[in-house]
Amino acid sequence: MPLRLRRLEDGLVIYSVGPDGQDNGGHLDRKSPTNPGTDLGFRLWDVAKRRQPPVPPKPVEPPFGVPGMGPPGGPGGPPAGGPPGGEGR
Repeated sequence: MPLRLRRLEDGLVIYSVGPDGQDNGGHLDRKSPTNPGTDLGFRLWDVAKRRQPPVPPKPVEPPFGVPGMGPPGGPGGPPAGGPPGGEGR
């Protein structure tokens, strides 16, 4: 298979189509490179974009409807005023 080159905003990706035989635009998955929808290749980063800290993971919001896990005063959450009997202490 021929190699392909794609310019990204922070560097280049050099790739070949993956085992699914489809050109997925250089979408790479380092943990599972043979998954459908992925290509085989590597990234080259622009000098200014090298050695950057990883993007922090998105916070997981607790599910609604679970006692004590929702927003205060909302469904499943504690009352908006806090626990009863807490005033004046």
